[in-house]
Amino acid sequence: MSGDVVLVTGGSGFLGQHVIKHLQEQADHVGEIRILDVEPFQKKLDYEDKKPVIPLIGSITDEDILRKATKGVNCVMHLAAVVSVKTFPDTALMEEVNIRGTQMLIQACIMQNVDLLIHCSTMDVVIGYNNIINGTEATVDYPNQHLFDSYAVTKCQGEMAVLKANGETLSNGNHLQTLTLRPVLMYGELDPYFMTRLIKTTARSGGKLTKFGSSQSYAQFVYVGNVAWSFICAHKALRSDPDLGGEAFFITDNTPTENFFNFSKPFLEANGFCLSSRSIPYWLIYFLIFFLNFVAWIISPIKQIDMPTTLSSVIFMNMKISFSSKEAHKVINYKPLFEPDQSHNLSMLFYGNYLKGDQ
Repeated sequence: MSGDVVLVTGGSGFLGQHVIKHLQEQADHVGEIRILDVEPFQKKLDYEDKKPVIPLIGSITDEDILRKATKGVNCVMHLAAVVSVKTFPDTALMEEVNIRGTQMLIQACIMQNVDLLIHCSTMDVVIGYNNIINGTEATVDYPNQHLFDSYAVTKCQGEMAVLKANGETLSNGNHLQTLTLRPVLMYGELDPYFMTRLIKTTARSGGKLTKFGSSQSYAQFVYVGNVAWSFICAHKALRSDPDLGGEAFFITDNTPTENFFNFSKPFLEANGFCLSSRSIPYWLIYFLIFFLNFVAWIISPIKQIDMPTTLSSVIFMNMKISFSSKEAHKVINYKPLFEPDQSHNLSMLFYGNYLKGDQ
């Protein structure tokens, strides 16, 4: 089969599964899909397999597997990352994978003459302790202190390495083109981080989630299928414009920007759960979580105990955070493939059956 050979790192994961689906359904210019992940690839979404898929098991920190995976590849979609935002995050592993692994992948692209590298970043690379309202690539920058600590720092350094690599000379004399995409908070089928954790937490709390903080706070959410589509758009844009590269783009869709608890309500209700009628003041929950984390830190030399939530998450849920993806619309021709109603319905099917299926 003719067409580009695309390597997806982290293809077995949440976003990776959706990217593979779109490569099968929405990318006629792609002829072969390779997947590199530490977990064996198992197809978890419903779609027709139109193109050959070559799964490889291994880490992006393994030079030999990287050499094998990138040989003959035209484009790498780099999704592999470690997400650790617990009370005691695995900083060493995140530095190993999110920074060193990304740097090793860049070098493999250069040595193996891979023309295009598209990196999955996150909005967290620009989130500090201040509200961001309709932020753009031109109006927000890396903060002096990241809200989500070592995770955001390692993703930030990985992003900077990818952007810096744009224009690097490949072994064959061509030049590497790179882009990085920064999705906001993702939801949808196969989500292992956001709503599924909230559903589990609510189940352990007797089926009622306690609201806290200001009702005026809000966050921005994006359906995972639209984020996956943005990678296809970025690939097409890079293929058609040899001068494009070295840029980062925020990825949003038309999902309403709203209060965290209001957004969560229908997905909780689908599991027979509910929100509390009253909201705990922000200052009270802040000091409660601060105290619990302090106690956890005190006893950590004996035993490390991760709290149900972190202080960073509490702060985030009381902020106002939103971004614009107009630049992505303009430069890579990204427009959401799924409208809010369709995104909501597809997500509801997954979240509503999450506990029943023990997914």
